[in-house]
Amino acid sequence: MDSLLFEVNMKQYKIGEFAKYMGVSKDLVKHYQTCGIIEPDVNEENSYRHYNMRHGERILQSRKYRSLGFSVDDAKHIVYERTASEMFDTIRSQTDEIDNQIAKLTMKKVLLEQLHQQFEMCQEKKGTCERVRLPKQYFLPHIEENAFCEKKEIVEQITNWMKHIEYAYKTARVTMYPEWQENDHGLLMEEQYFVKLELPVIDDMIIYEEGDYIVYYVRERYVRNRGITEYIEQYYQYVKECGHSVKKDGILMQHIFDHYEDGVRYVNYRVIFKLDSGKE
Repeated sequence: MDSLLFEVNMKQYKIGEFAKYMGVSKDLVKHYQTCGIIEPDVNEENSYRHYNMRHGERILQSRKYRSLGFSVDDAKHIVYERTASEMFDTIRSQTDEIDNQIAKLTMKKVLLEQLHQQFEMCQEKKGTCERVRLPKQYFLPHIEENAFCEKKEIVEQITNWMKHIEYAYKTARVTMYPEWQENDHGLLMEEQYFVKLELPVIDDMIIYEEGDYIVYYVRERYVRNRGITEYIEQYYQYVKECGHSVKKDGILMQHIFDHYEDGVRYVNYRVIFKLDSGKE
């Protein structure tokens, strides 16, 4: 006896009929055959291959385990030879893996909600600024003077950050005082994610401490060849007119994302100014 079914006097089916009654495709039947989950009966007289309910049961079992996330090899092992102890360990391991996937998906959902919220802010508050409490953030330079940073430590960290790019934002860092400096382009990440990912702090990294900042929201048409300095000067003057005293160094242009309307590209980002504590 094979599991629940007796093997005697079982009706034999050709692959097309068998697939039809099993509710699967012939290709899937062949796939399970290739994987070793089923082995058709072969007629010695004409070499025709036939399938029966025994094969159907094994496909049903395998399909169930595959739908629960088990690999083909695990499904085969379960169907044929797994002990009760092994089965328990396998199920426990698969449950843990699903918990890990849920945690990752939950975090991605949080990041998407954060991105959506920031995009809405750029839409609703475009051309305005406000005082905002921001968490501690880490800025990792990537491009300086129109070329990639070549320092070994930075290259190593860019590699690490790129593995977790969903947590970072493309950001430009601009200094206006004591004179305009060549701006840096890099990645910006909040402390909670930086710590969670166990990323190291390096000398070239710039840290923005938790505190109040002035945030200017931008949603405007992209203009090719317009320099960052023109944008920053315009935003800086607006912030001053609103009565805020901000510093002219370490200004961040945090890119949210671009979108298109009638074929026209629009940019959406936040400009983050440090407060001049001595005047604010």
